[in-house]
Amino acid sequence: MDDTLQRAIAAIKAGDKATGQRLLVDFLKADEHNEAAWLWMGATFDDPEKRRRCLQTVLEINPDSEPAKRGLAQLEPQVNLPVFGTTSRQALVTPTRKKPWYRSYGFKILAFLFFTPLWTIIVLDDPMTTTSVKVVAVTLLVLYVLMCVFVCLPAMYSGNLRL
Repeated sequence: MDDTLQRAIAAIKAGDKATGQRLLVDFLKADEHNEAAWLWMGATFDDPEKRRRCLQTVLEINPDSEPAKRGLAQLEPQVNLPVFGTTSRQALVTPTRKKPWYRSYGFKILAFLFFTPLWTIIVLDDPMTTTSVKVVAVTLLVLYVLMCVFVCLPAMYSGNLRL
């Protein structure tokens, strides 16, 4: 390894991140594809985003770099693990959000059941409405009544319709 890189590593290990970072910048100007230099450059930053960029640069140079993969894994936000304590990625629990009340199927059905006959009554009562719109309104009203008789009422009595 180059003497500049050795001095930078020694400075970082001694706790002098600023000196180590300055030396690494000088070294990376000459050899910007040095995997070890980018790994150590990531160690000089306290900001997780800057560390992440350095580690991603290492992976661009060497996609199989285990230290870079471990470093990125440590930077990932912590996720609640299941009660069993496993750390498997497949077993990670993702938080679920409850649907807003207006997105539920029950609300949509109730809105349809309320607004369909209301709209058809308004349309059929309006003398300015064209005949084709009145035909659509009557068809919709007939479908509404059939749906209430053959779908909603049996579902309500069987207990399968839950709002």
